[in-house]
Amino acid sequence: MRTSLAKLLVNGLPFRGDDQSALARSVRWMVAKGARELGLNITGSSSTIQDLWMPVREAAAQARASLVVACAAMKGVAAAACTTEGGCVVLADGARIAYGEIIRTAKSIPPASRYSIKQADQFKLLGTTARRVDARANTDGSAIFGIDARLPRMRYAALVMAPSVGAKLQSFKAPAGITPVRIPAGYGQDEALAIVANGWCQT
Repeated sequence: MRTSLAKLLVNGLPFRGDDQSALARSVRWMVAKGARELGLNITGSSSTIQDLWMPVREAAAQARASLVVACAAMKGVAAAACTTEGGCVVLADGARIAYGEIIRTAKSIPPASRYSIKQADQFKLLGTTARRVDARANTDGSAIFGIDARLPRMRYAALVMAPSVGAKLQSFKAPAGITPVRIPAGYGQDEALAIVANGWCQT
């Protein structure tokens, strides 16, 4: 999961979670501020829900309400008489309309402006234990990752980032079989170099 470097660094500080002393608060603030100013992100630490608990719930609630409104408009019924369950909008007569069908046929209907998030007593999955569906494949080596893909005429690339802020690429001599691609600065990063080759080991 993608998470902020600030969150990861703050979680790794040598303070207990309930330590609210002036020192702990000051260090947390300085570390978080520095990481945010750098604008860095990482993939890992599984903190997406910690970081975005309420925004994710609100986005999901609005999406659910929008599907209900769209379905009601499609079927000519009142939205208040519809419910949702198992990836479907359920009409008052029991008919179930799959979310996929609603999305395909009601793309022009604007998002719902009124919605409410679920309360704790409505949770079905939160707070329960769930087995990881990928545990066996990750353990026995049968899992297929992007690096395992093999396609006709496929090439491989590796990215070399600038070693310091503001660094500029002066020159690069590509060995045989290597195609260098100069990546201009932008989107928060300095100039970089992509190395493209026929095999991963060449990069």
